Amino acid sequence: LNRWVYAHGGNHNYWRSDTADVNNGYPVFGNPEYQQLTDVQYVATCDSFTVEGTVCTESGTYQYHAVDSAEFTDTLVVVHLTLNYSEFTELMDTIGAGQDYDGYGFHLTATELDLMRESLQQEGTVTVVVTDTLQTLAGCDSVVTLYLTLSTTGIAPVDAIISVNVYPNPTTKNVTVEATGLQTVELYDAVSRKLQTANTLTHSHTPTITLDLEGLPAGAYYLRIRTEQGTIIKKVVKR
Repeated sequence: LNRWVYAHGGNHNYWRSDTADVNNGYPVFGNPEYQQLTDVQYVATCDSFTVEGTVCTESGTYQYHAVDSAEFTDTLVVVHLTLNYSEFTELMDTIGAGQDYDGYGFHLTATELDLMRESLQQEGTVTVVVTDTLQTLAGCDSVVTLYLTLSTTGIAPVDAIISVNVYPNPTTKNVTVEATGLQTVELYDAVSRKLQTANTLTHSHTPTITLDLEGLPAGAYYLRIRTEQGTIIKKVVKR
């Protein structure tokens, strides 16, 4: 390829070759042939990726041509794109005055909650918003927003109103939730990502739901248990 040079003559520019292996050493004027190349790329990133000026928001294979007129190359660029997405979770809960909050991976003392209430400068029951930004297993943002309603009175702890039994706890495989009027059970990890949802069977009088935790890493998880009497959060440990 380097036998071609860009030359200037008269009132125009042109490509020429003066090497002996081209046209017996006599100058040849015209355009050199471009070498066809292929460049395969594997890209894994979060939410979106720009390919040759185009913003791609879905995983897939994208192609474009990259022409280098100085090196006389025409490269077919093939991008195998894997996109992982940020997660946004919104949760709601209620707590009485003077109580600490411990749920969905949030740990807030009664003093911290009182300061949040005062900052709103509102009377009566208020809702504070708590946000935590972590990372998913793929390295993308995991934004968890908790809307926590603060009562002005010291309401009885939910445990005293709703009778729930979680067993075995700790567990190595399955965990069973038993409660009167049980409706749904949602499983969250320690950074508030929802992993499973299970419902009681329609018209079923069996007050139990069993979740399979066998494929999950060891650690602490949270169960959001909805019953006819209300919602309660329970912690379960997977060994």
